[in-house]
Amino acid sequence: ADHEAAGYELARILLQQAKKRKFPAEMIAFKDSQPDRSVELRERGLRRYLNEHPKVVLKQVVHAETSIQFAESKSKLLRQRFPQTRVFWAARDLVAVGLLRGLEGDQFITGGIDWTDMALKTLSTDPRMAVSIGGDVFIGIWSTVLIYDYLHGKDFKEEGLRFKIKMQPLLVENLANYQKILSKHQWSKLTVQRLSKVKNPKLKQYDFDLNTLLTNQQSL
Repeated sequence: ADHEAAGYELARILLQQAKKRKFPAEMIAFKDSQPDRSVELRERGLRRYLNEHPKVVLKQVVHAETSIQFAESKSKLLRQRFPQTRVFWAARDLVAVGLLRGLEGDQFITGGIDWTDMALKTLSTDPRMAVSIGGDVFIGIWSTVLIYDYLHGKDFKEEGLRFKIKMQPLLVENLANYQKILSKHQWSKLTVQRLSKVKNPKLKQYDFDLNTLLTNQQSL
């Protein structure tokens, strides 16, 4: 999965939402304190966004434990230190959920990455949770397509041996559509034949995009 792009997209959406709500163009970022390549890439995406948007001020980067309790307690201290900051970027969904529990009032927004069940439930009920980005749970589906094609004589190496899967943002506006394919009880019903080059000889390039998967289900 393209974790760097996910970190960038999270920052972009949060600042877009902040502008709509007339919040200051500044943020606090929470990253995982444990060494993790995916989180490092997410932070790199955040930094890239900030480099492209120099007017956005990063007040502090917090090295956070991946726990709701830690984020809840830390958020209260940060709110005292930075009372004007309204935007909280979180490398993981659980941290974003913890921030919501720790910060009082509705004058702030947060978002995270991972598409955890708790975050998606919060997204549908709490307007302060602006976005959750994810989709890497579907890597197994894309892999199944590649293996199927390979076993049926279509080697995927002609497109390379590495595929970057774009993660998708879920907002309250599109959550209902994605819930149709997010439910694990529905995975057995997913139709992925249209993604296969063996099943579709005219297909020139794999399209491992969740929007495509969603469109396939709706068009059946």
